[in-house]
Amino acid sequence: MAIEGIDGCGKTTQANMLVDRLKKEEIEATYVRPIYVLLNLIRLGEVTKNPVSPRRARASNKKSSILQRAVMGLFGYPYAITTYIYLKLTSKDKIIVCDRYFYQFFFDLFGEISEKVIRIFPKSDITFFLDGNLDIFYSRMDNSFINFSIDIYANFSAGILTSFAIRFIQTSHSSLSFTSSIFQYLRCFIYHFIS
Repeated sequence: MAIEGIDGCGKTTQANMLVDRLKKEEIEATYVRPIYVLLNLIRLGEVTKNPVSPRRARASNKKSSILQRAVMGLFGYPYAITTYIYLKLTSKDKIIVCDRYFYQFFFDLFGEISEKVIRIFPKSDITFFLDGNLDIFYSRMDNSFINFSIDIYANFSAGILTSFAIRFIQTSHSSLSFTSSIFQYLRCFIYHFIS
């Protein structure tokens, strides 16, 4: 399953809270950030502190970012599909809770045509999109992403994600409240899946 949304909406908090809740219910669950899974394997488990990011490359004013973007564009999709296969093979009998899936990654790599790329990429079993006040989310972002206007994030959330079968969760409630909403839906999904 995946928790999606723009930076600053609380994805990491929710993903971790959900894994804790699932474990309390004796459901085996693991937290992952799919975009960095293979990168961290290559680094022998070292968690990436300054990950390669297509958005950082796009936000950068350096000329070298053009080359970086070209390389990311060429290898981005094969990297994502390899990560997907790896997660499928290593996640038997447990729930993988993805802190962001590949939607934003493809949007950062391919911009306007990312919707076409997303359509051919395997979907997570369930995706929750944390929706709320863009101005608040924008104010929480890492400084390296502020080079993008808020309109880019609005286009991403309104254009790309609303095109797919994704459950929207309003973040205007307390963190615990929307964790409970996600958990209840997920529990129904698991029950339906195993019955």
